[in-house]
Amino acid sequence: MVESVEFAKFILSRATVQNIPMGETKLHKLLYICDGFMLALGFNFIEERAKAWNYGPVYPKVRKWLEKTPDAFTSPHECKKETVKKINHIGAEKLVDFILSTYGKWTAAALSLWSHEPNSPWELAISYSGGSMNSPINKTDMKNYFKTFLKNEKNL
Repeated sequence: MVESVEFAKFILSRATVQNIPMGETKLHKLLYICDGFMLALGFNFIEERAKAWNYGPVYPKVRKWLEKTPDAFTSPHECKKETVKKINHIGAEKLVDFILSTYGKWTAAALSLWSHEPNSPWELAISYSGGSMNSPINKTDMKNYFKTFLKNEKNL
């Protein structure tokens, strides 16, 4: 497993290579999508669970890192070599690149709306908690939800 902040840094580095503009909301949603696809592929790789916030899934440790790192979207912040080794070991770079090329074109607002679709893990987390925001999103719900997307993807 890797820290969510480390994986977020990796996403940012790959987004830079693909020239994909990034902001905080978009980063959280792309991290969530990566997490979901990896779970669907059988890898519980990101150690932190997303929380259901108003605008969709958020990783609190990434949020805190971004608050402390005002240049996160303008300057490169390399992830640890150990993280890159783990990413390479499971072939996650290809997955991240696929997700960025597919969902990186979307706006943060579109990604937030998408994360709120009926029966999404975000919606289920809100439902389980009786409507309370900041509820943890169940990784099993994510795995099952993203498995439906894998059926349509031959490249993963």
